Amino acid sequence: MNAWWWEAKSQKDVLKEFDSNFANRYLTVAGAIMSHGGSNGLQWRNVRSFCVREFLSKDTLNSFSTLRQQEIRRTLRSLSKVNTPVYIRQEMHLTMLNVIMNMLWGGTFNDEDKIRIGLEFGRVAEEVVEYVGKTNISDFFPILARLDLQGVERRMKELVSWLDSFLSSIIEQRMKNYDELKLNGDQDAKNEFRDILQIFLQLQDQGESRTPFTITNLKALFT
Repeated sequence: MNAWWWEAKSQKDVLKEFDSNFANRYLTVAGAIMSHGGSNGLQWRNVRSFCVREFLSKDTLNSFSTLRQQEIRRTLRSLSKVNTPVYIRQEMHLTMLNVIMNMLWGGTFNDEDKIRIGLEFGRVAEEVVEYVGKTNISDFFPILARLDLQGVERRMKELVSWLDSFLSSIIEQRMKNYDELKLNGDQDAKNEFRDILQIFLQLQDQGESRTPFTITNLKALFT
């Protein structure tokens, strides 16, 4: 009982009472690269509130319920045709990845490209997470950071560069398609499934956001 009380109190201290202290903790080399040099403070709080309000609201998440159901049914249909043992963890991971990709920018690719790109994106993202959590001597002895003895900074820059180019191509393609729809006066596009990227573009176009949410912020959100 005492252990439970202490754990609950510690969680309250970290997440509520002293959240600003923990939020402003020292940023690691890998973390700084992954976050595009993002800083804490008022701007971060505004961006976080914007994301929760526009991208993670109850209505927005509920709009993806049909998508989630479709992906699960697709996975079950695929597994029902396999006559050999399957690796459930891998199949669940792929299904979750497909759902996330569709929620973020599902309207950009056809089904075959979604699977291929989703696997590649997932592989790079997993490696990024691995390096962010990796013990790096440069974080403990900043004077050695310039030497990059473990190659963490070099590899993280390579991975983030790949993600940046990948996301830039997706955003540019979607912006091009979105501009073409507006130019042609396509009103039916408003009734189609809207992924998070399309929501962002529409908010920018309508000028409804009072919070400066940039393309760089969007890339950081996607990663």
